[in-house]
Amino acid sequence: MTDAAIGYGSVFEVSTNGGSSWTEIAEVFSITPPSDTVDVIDATHMASPNRTREFVLGLQDPGEASFEMNFVPGSASDAYIQARKAAPAFATITPGTLPAWLKAVSKPTATPTPIRPQRASPETSGTL
Repeated sequence: MTDAAIGYGSVFEVSTNGGSSWTEIAEVFSITPPSDTVDVIDATHMASPNRTREFVLGLQDPGEASFEMNFVPGSASDAYIQARKAAPAFATITPGTLPAWLKAVSKPTATPTPIRPQRASPETSGTL
């Protein structure tokens, strides 16, 4: 039997008080967790062996998460994320918690369908 799971039931929550309380963002339908990357620094010098470039690892970047939600103008979730842009917060993507702030919140585009998605991108900081 497999241990695989679908994303149904996942939540995106934000805390502005270090995790004492959490606010769930409503009507989220897509969550993309951050991807860690590591800088690669060119350390080549005039005496590098065999005229070959040399590299060393640099700093890690915990990356950027994103989520999409159904845009409901004036809803509690819409007002909450608009008020939190660039404010330090902690976000939880079930499972896991990461220090983050809302780097970008997009305005939805007009579409002929009745539901317009809104996208937000929390930028992470520190270790996950």
